[in-house]
Amino acid sequence: MNGFRTSRALIIDDEIIEAMPIVRALGLLGISSIYHDAHPDRDYSTKHAGVRLLVLDMVLGERVADANNPKDVASGLIGALRQILDPSPGLLVAVCWTKHKENVDEFVKAFATEFPYIQLADVLVLEKTDVEDPAKSESLVQGIRDAMSRYEPATLLLGWEQLVHEAATKTTSNICELAATHAATEKTSWSDGAYAVCAALALAERGARLTTEGPDFALRGLTDALGPLLLDRIEHATPDVPKEVAALLFETAGREVDQWVNSTSLLRTDLRAILNSKVNISYNVTKGEVCPGNVYVLPWKGENYAATQPYFSEWPEVKADTFCFKPGEKLAPGHFPVLVEITPPCDFAQGKGKVPRFVTGFLIPESSTAPIREEAAYVRRVSIFQLNTLDINGVHSLAINCHYIVSFPRAITQKLHPSFRLRSAIAADVVAWIGAHMSRPGFVQLVPALAQHAHCVAQEAAAEPSDQK
Repeated sequence: MNGFRTSRALIIDDEIIEAMPIVRALGLLGISSIYHDAHPDRDYSTKHAGVRLLVLDMVLGERVADANNPKDVASGLIGALRQILDPSPGLLVAVCWTKHKENVDEFVKAFATEFPYIQLADVLVLEKTDVEDPAKSESLVQGIRDAMSRYEPATLLLGWEQLVHEAATKTTSNICELAATHAATEKTSWSDGAYAVCAALALAERGARLTTEGPDFALRGLTDALGPLLLDRIEHATPDVPKEVAALLFETAGREVDQWVNSTSLLRTDLRAILNSKVNISYNVTKGEVCPGNVYVLPWKGENYAATQPYFSEWPEVKADTFCFKPGEKLAPGHFPVLVEITPPCDFAQGKGKVPRFVTGFLIPESSTAPIREEAAYVRRVSIFQLNTLDINGVHSLAINCHYIVSFPRAITQKLHPSFRLRSAIAADVVAWIGAHMSRPGFVQLVPALAQHAHCVAQEAAAEPSDQK
């Protein structure tokens, strides 16, 4: 079961008897571990992710042709790790059981080649007898602490990672408590109580329409409902991080603010765009599911564009109303029209939104020289993202124009391919901005003709000349 796979320590040794003292030593120190014998005939369909401590027997008998050849030793060990260890970016400490430094040197070089995105904080070289005695096991933990201290920023992320794990455990505990209370009150089994509580959460998220959607949507509803409970436990908690590391984080934030005076940053634009994407958008979208925040890219004459064209064909007008053009100027390739789904989440959850609603906009490449009408109250540049979809790649900003709120029949919307989804916070901000614009009362005033003319001239002058056709 995947629910039992959480562990940050992985022990690889082809002799289980020799590995057990290590498992025991780590267990006494409160560190759970996974043991693997790395035999070539094992099932390697699932790799281990999130490993932070790697304990290695350097010579794996079934995988090494010549135990006296450091290259063969390293090759056998890397071959096992290739099958066992998830190569996703991360940081770990390796503990190598060996008396031969040359084996470690070859291993470090081979590891850097095979796992370029995993940073080895340190490689501790110990003998198994160093931790067979429980009194000496603290030396292993101290060595790990010292290794991590050489990569101080890692403690920020590892501390948060542990905090999330503990928060998830407490959230599950609360749900189990409610299940037990229901079982005791209704004189039923704990399982019935757990199903009742989980079903109530799923229905609270998706509404009565869940009964027509299927089991996968029930699971999704439960997951979405549990998310805020987990977030509530994380929001005001503080990770277990050394004070000096927290002070360095604070100091770096100050240096970043100092950069803003000159409109610069410690991070390049593309890195900021990547962070924005991770915080504010999700690629977990499904064709056919209408969901608030879904962003549909409409490449000219593409499938999405063709499906919506019979219902909305005013894109040339939207383009002229969003960008500042000089006479005869055209929008350069790489600008993509988009539709952003803005149905209120409550209507979505309860299935009350009969016709999906969208606001129009454009994805604008970083290299664009076409200015948008940002001074206009109805156009807004929402954010900048690093996108990686079938339709579009690279750094783009999302601009929306609330002059054009459109709707399509649900049957048509369900045929569209969403490229990504704005997460709930940024989607709610977009909807609030649109609502504020649409609900403004306005008033009547007479503007001097000369002033109005000057405003239009200034607006046109703000558009930089472009030779792109």
